[in-house]
Amino acid sequence: MRRLVANEGHPDWGKAPRIKAKRWDLGRTVNAPDIQRFVGALPVKKATKGLFITTARFSESARNCAEDQTVASIALVDGWELANLMIEYGVGVSARSIFEVKALDSDFFDEL
Repeated sequence: MRRLVANEGHPDWGKAPRIKAKRWDLGRTVNAPDIQRFVGALPVKKATKGLFITTARFSESARNCAEDQTVASIALVDGWELANLMIEYGVGVSARSIFEVKALDSDFFDEL
């Protein structure tokens, strides 16, 4: 699976991809038919690339369906990856605690 952040612009993608974002229950699974419907809509917009983002998870058949597409190049971002990207880029998150990490000062011990 390719990692793609929409605002970074991916050199292999050229024109911006078509994006489908779904806020589904964490227990829901996106299956191959969901990917097939998304891919089926891409030619209407003359798109050859797609990004499917969900708060749920993708089944193995959905991942295989996305990888096997010849009509379009499809990237998938599931709930876990979405949460990690939000944390990494500081989107929709806030710091609750900041920890100070201490290191030994070797010069202190050299002076003893």
